[in-house]
Amino acid sequence: MNLGDALHRCIFPDGQEVLERARQRLCFDEFLCLQLGCCASGACGARSRAGRWPCHGSDLETLIAGLPFTLTSAQNKALRDILADLEQPCP
Repeated sequence: MNLGDALHRCIFPDGQEVLERARQRLCFDEFLCLQLGCCASGACGARSRAGRWPCHGSDLETLIAGLPFTLTSAQNKALRDILADLEQPCP
């Protein structure tokens, strides 16, 4: 479905199936534009630099200890992944 038809069919759909196909086309275009903009700005590439933000030690232990629950193994893995990402020089 071309863009013009997708816009028209979102406003004047010929049924639920046509409306869904038009919506999918518009969603695809939106994600494509976001991805192209991200790559054009360098945010997706290794050229971008960000300050490292190491988070470990007593501050992190205090934060975890203050939670009203115990972290699951999946949450601990996610936390390790996040901390590893924060220490990287690239976003």
